Amino acid sequence: MSGKLPGKVALITGGGQGFGAGIVKKFAEEGAKVLVVDVNENTGQKVTSENPGSTFLRGDVTCQADWKKALDTAISMYGKLDIVVNNAGILIVKLATDYTEEEYERIWRINVKGMFHSAKVIVPYFVKQGGGVFVNTSSVGEIRPREEGVWYCATKAAVNNATKALAKEWAKDNIRFNSVAPTLADTGMYNIPLPSYLLEYRLTSVSSSSRYQIILQASGNKDSTETREQMAKKIPLGRFCNTKDVANAVCFLASDEASFITGVQLPVDGGLTI
Repeated sequence: MSGKLPGKVALITGGGQGFGAGIVKKFAEEGAKVLVVDVNENTGQKVTSENPGSTFLRGDVTCQADWKKALDTAISMYGKLDIVVNNAGILIVKLATDYTEEEYERIWRINVKGMFHSAKVIVPYFVKQGGGVFVNTSSVGEIRPREEGVWYCATKAAVNNATKALAKEWAKDNIRFNSVAPTLADTGMYNIPLPSYLLEYRLTSVSSSSRYQIILQASGNKDSTETREQMAKKIPLGRFCNTKDVANAVCFLASDEASFITGVQLPVDGGLTI
């Protein structure tokens, strides 16, 4: 078998669109069998129909029972599980003091507690198996926090810190934990009607270009070639991140080529955080 992931079985959350869909495509191309777990059945089914070797399972990352079901499904369908990609998450753009308590709890529940459930359910299986890999989606917002993204950036800091601590805790059992930190993504126009007082999206259910659109709406700026060029100039390599950039990074960290790499946060940012 050819590819970077021949014979591997991966579970990818938030695989319906955006970064997640790109990761599913890359993993399938590299020889892996992929279980796509997403709350959005329509987008999840679409992605799996386009990528042979992948299967959709509706699941909520905040529900531990759904994680157990996902593990059981992977084992029953493919005989094992080797890789977990914690990609599902949400972003709520507003001033820190404008968050409601429900919004605050929601963003932590999805972005951080989902990772807790993944470790709680999957780590014991990986221990018995003799090893495994986790790759978590963080953000450059963890490295360079921004206004109107305080609690989102805080959740991504938690993801990164937990990734490092888990890497140290479970290295003895040959379980690797790493994360990727993408910057602003621009994969083409994707218009989404969002109220100015609550700009929220699931990374599992809209294209990754929404990150660009949401920041524009929150800042009051209009989308234009000039605006895009100005934003891209802030990135040393002169362009936005795209789904292939993220998928390639995740694939490398999940592969045997990275077998001696653990506890690392890999910025996929064109040099923005230098």
